[in-house]
Amino acid sequence: MSDVLEQESAPPPKPKRARSPDLRQRNEGTRIPDTLTRADAEQLAERLNAYWHGHGYPAARHWVETANIAGRGDVFVVRSNLVDGVPPR
Repeated sequence: MSDVLEQESAPPPKPKRARSPDLRQRNEGTRIPDTLTRADAEQLAERLNAYWHGHGYPAARHWVETANIAGRGDVFVVRSNLVDGVPPR
């Protein structure tokens, strides 16, 4: 009977955490761009515009702005007019 009580009072095992994918392995052989540089941020903005325009959203707009990140200095970020992930029609 003491075995039953020990089993019931033992805490449940912790669930295993899902491992996040290792992007270096998954994207092996492909270049992951550093979108913090002006050139790569502008390229990303152009790709996003082309994507949304190609899917019937000609009003979608993406542009590059400068942001100052503490400890990193100035970086370039892509902004958009998307609302809840969808551009205006």
